[in-house]
Amino acid sequence: MLLFRSVKTIGLMVLASHLALAGSIWNEVDDGGGDAARLPNNAQVTAGVGPLTDIFGKLGNGVGGADMYLIRITDFANFSATSSPVGKNGVDDPALYLFNFSGHAIYGSDNISAMNTQAMLPAGDPNGPNKNGLYFLLIAPSGNDPLNKFGNSIFPCGCTVGVLYPQTNNTVIDGYSATGAGASGSGKYDIHLTGATFAVTPEPGTLGLIALGAIAGGIRARRSPTSRA
Repeated sequence: MLLFRSVKTIGLMVLASHLALAGSIWNEVDDGGGDAARLPNNAQVTAGVGPLTDIFGKLGNGVGGADMYLIRITDFANFSATSSPVGKNGVDDPALYLFNFSGHAIYGSDNISAMNTQAMLPAGDPNGPNKNGLYFLLIAPSGNDPLNKFGNSIFPCGCTVGVLYPQTNNTVIDGYSATGAGASGSGKYDIHLTGATFAVTPEPGTLGLIALGAIAGGIRARRSPTSRA
């Protein structure tokens, strides 16, 4: 697990910087502190209490963009993820992919149908997740394909309708093809989830300590001469 050693550290940083952890929605900017990273070793770690029903974010670049989140699947038989555009500048043509905690591909989706260019990882798929645990959820522009360390595309091309399955022996994500949908792959999105919770859930007794730590950190920052404008 050396590849993902920083995941726990990132999770603790997220917890320490947010006082309100209850809720069912994760926001890439408001909760995650900015643009989600593209690979498992620095994916954005979702943190909170209770079910995780929606992840809101934005793909900022139609060719190079990709956002990866660490989530926890708690009901693998009913897990699903479905993208939809948000607002006037919503993403028109994204793709969704699921990887296990070792970075191996599980399944993906580009176009729900010939008439619907949104993506859906369906519940109950025979090749979907087969146990509960931590997983990486990826949203990327259609055609910006996940690659393994040999530069091979892990999934079939983005023109495919329906569920996508790994097509190579080495399915660990290591990069992207930097091709694809262009402007139609950029924009704001909502990933609606079922069967999932936040990746990190603090113990009830630690919430107060987290809050005090964040407040103390803020006070020290305000007092520091280097923090003055």
